[in-house]
Amino acid sequence: MSANFRYPQMTVLFPIFESLSVRNYELYPGAAGDNGFDFAFQGDENLVLGVNGLGKSTLLLLLKQMIEGPVRLRAPGFAGERQADWFSGDANMFAVRANDRGANASAELVVRFGTSRLRIRRRLSDLSLINHDIGADGAAMEMKDNGSYNDDLARLAGVGSFGDVLRLCDRVVFFLENRERLLWDWRAQYEVFRSLLLSTEDAARLRLLESQIVSADSAARNIRATMHKLRNRREKEVRKLVQEEDVMSAIAEVDPRIEIAQRLEIELVQQLDGRRIEVADERARVWKLTTDEDAAAARYAHLKYRALRHSLPKASNDVHYLLLKIADEGHCLVCDTHGLDAMSAEVQHRLGHGRCILCGSALANEDATTTTEVLIAQAQEAHRALEELRAKVAEAQSRLEAVTSEEQALVDRLRRHREEVDLLQRHRRNLVGRLPKSDRAQLARVESEIDNLQSSAEQFEKDRETAEAEVDVLLAKLREGVARYGQSIESTFLQRGTSFFIEEIRLVYAPRLERIAQLGQKFEFPAFEVDMTSGATGAVFVRRTYEQASLSQREYLDIAFRMSVMESFGGQECSIVLDGPEGSVDVVFAERAGTMLAAFAVSGNGTAPTRQIIVACNVVEGGFIPFYLHDHRNRVDRAVRTIDLLTIATPTAALEKLRPAYAEKVNEVLYKGATP
Repeated sequence: MSANFRYPQMTVLFPIFESLSVRNYELYPGAAGDNGFDFAFQGDENLVLGVNGLGKSTLLLLLKQMIEGPVRLRAPGFAGERQADWFSGDANMFAVRANDRGANASAELVVRFGTSRLRIRRRLSDLSLINHDIGADGAAMEMKDNGSYNDDLARLAGVGSFGDVLRLCDRVVFFLENRERLLWDWRAQYEVFRSLLLSTEDAARLRLLESQIVSADSAARNIRATMHKLRNRREKEVRKLVQEEDVMSAIAEVDPRIEIAQRLEIELVQQLDGRRIEVADERARVWKLTTDEDAAAARYAHLKYRALRHSLPKASNDVHYLLLKIADEGHCLVCDTHGLDAMSAEVQHRLGHGRCILCGSALANEDATTTTEVLIAQAQEAHRALEELRAKVAEAQSRLEAVTSEEQALVDRLRRHREEVDLLQRHRRNLVGRLPKSDRAQLARVESEIDNLQSSAEQFEKDRETAEAEVDVLLAKLREGVARYGQSIESTFLQRGTSFFIEEIRLVYAPRLERIAQLGQKFEFPAFEVDMTSGATGAVFVRRTYEQASLSQREYLDIAFRMSVMESFGGQECSIVLDGPEGSVDVVFAERAGTMLAAFAVSGNGTAPTRQIIVACNVVEGGFIPFYLHDHRNRVDRAVRTIDLLTIATPTAALEKLRPAYAEKVNEVLYKGATP
């Protein structure tokens, strides 16, 4: 094997689809008995056009499984050490769609990652890999060892593992019939950010620690469940023995108290968890308002400085700065005198009333005076907005302090209560120790077994806590990385979303406070949520869950979020594959949907990046398809961007009978208004 080919540097690269060829597959016999079809994808918009039953969804699924093979990704969330990131999937998913089970069917897909190309050939009977070739742009392709395919794919994509490739494909690039959620699932977001931002070593370490925490927590809980059964057996043994009446009476009296105290402890833990979620929500609200306040303060300062420059056009920047400090803070930097409130008020008065700042005389230059007054008016309006935001920040900080205080009160109460529980349990042990020797010997065996299990449970809990401490460090690094990209993700989301939504939308960074395992520490996981106005009230509220948005809202918000993630992390070199985006919108919003998707698409030309989109949809009336292909007015340009399944797929009974009507509709929605 030649050593000329080198993998790209470890930066995230999303796949760009270049071509697909299918042979000997009954579902796609091709036009005029060609026994298959070949299609060259364009760098911008691409359309898979069909009707129900022709295999639109199957074709998009084929694109995904050609990359992934016969595997399926584990659902987002935390799993133990015995669970892998991916499992064997349905190898026969394409075979069952053909009468001959795809006995001789095969497909070839060429995708580009940056400047490197990957050619994949698979059998459609079982999705097994025939071979794969890799080559740099413009160079000959080199056949690789099939056993290295998963590692080759991860290196080409610039991520740490094959599982990371599956995450980016399933939860970012492909938005198919099963509608995998990204925006609406903080766990999926976390796993995607982990794949995109952490080094290969850190991502692998974090994944390992997660599994260790889950396994240790599960083992500890199982042991404690066994201990609970043993304690019940111990109590039965105690009741069988003839004991001194006063000791048994005392034990009978303390046992219900311990049980009640333990139930109360559980209730306090649940209350504390709820309060911590409130604290996290309020902290996110303070962060959002503080960000807005900083922006408003910067605008106010900028407008004041412009007004000052207009009023003293011949003065130096140093003079401007000295006067600005007096006007703003009543602080003279020359002699370091503070508290010059009267002078500050006078400077601001002169500045706002067209007078010379230094002597107070009316300015002779009417244009300069007018400009300064306009700027002062703008600054005053900016100051009012700033003061309103400061009031909101103060109110939010006050609420945060209140819920934080309530949280601390619960922490203190829980600590005191646990001390009371420990005291009761020590008292019970002392009572048992006062039983006759013959009784104590019988109980000792059960107590010894309980003690051994207690030690094992505590060791597992210690292992969990050790892993949690390391996870805390890695998560801090991940949150820092997400914060660096936060502004880009939020602004791109707004740009993509506003071309579709009438409502005001805003993507906000809102970390989630959650546990990795059922017990143990809670962590702050990076995540984004959507602020969106309500059609009923006009007020803005957070859409945190899938159920809080309508069907079209949840789908197009998720699409906009995927686009913003890819554009922010992939250097805008990316692709997105969508199945049936026209299905959830009405006739008016179909046009806006087509416009939104078309705006994402950009065909790279060597200097500009490529943003590719592949959409599968039915032959539908309305504006979706015309607006989606609006940038391509030429009939030929639209044809080369379209996989017309009505001509290459095995026809349904309806298509056979109504083909002229379908052909007329295809011509109407696809080519109406196009030039020859």
